[in-house]
Amino acid sequence: MKAITAVRNIVRQINNGLCRFSCLAFVIILGYTVCHIVGRVAFNSPTRGITDVVGLFSAASFAFCVSWVEKEGGHIRVDFIAELFPGKAQRVIYVLVESLGIAVVAIIAWRFGLYALGALRNGNTTSTVFWPYWPFAICVFIGFVMYFITALVNTVYKVVCWSCGVTPEEKKEVQAV
Repeated sequence: MKAITAVRNIVRQINNGLCRFSCLAFVIILGYTVCHIVGRVAFNSPTRGITDVVGLFSAASFAFCVSWVEKEGGHIRVDFIAELFPGKAQRVIYVLVESLGIAVVAIIAWRFGLYALGALRNGNTTSTVFWPYWPFAICVFIGFVMYFITALVNTVYKVVCWSCGVTPEEKKEVQAV
């Protein structure tokens, strides 16, 4: 139990750091957009590549915060059908659904890793400001790898709590005190 809690705390700290990078990317988006609007309205000279810059930094911002949302349990889950089953069946359903989700996220991360390597190898750039794609694709790759790790650690944590006879919610209450 101590080992999974220690790993969970490390993953939480990494997610908090990535969330800060997400906020930074969002501030860059806002700043660039404000410069674009002021330049267009006040000086009739909009900034080049607004779509490129906003798109790339939006991808980075999304990628860095998605694992934080998983850490916080903020993703939408429809579990009203599972609630109709007894406790043990609910746990089995939870593990099956989470395992499927983890597999899908692993595939997405793997494909983004391949995409980032291809973009690096080919030298792909944006059409207006000619920025390379690969750094932002690596950001998305890192975000989904952390999402994968976070979902896996959360699932293992719940299973370990259940095997110890403690619900994860009770464990949170004990840790909070």
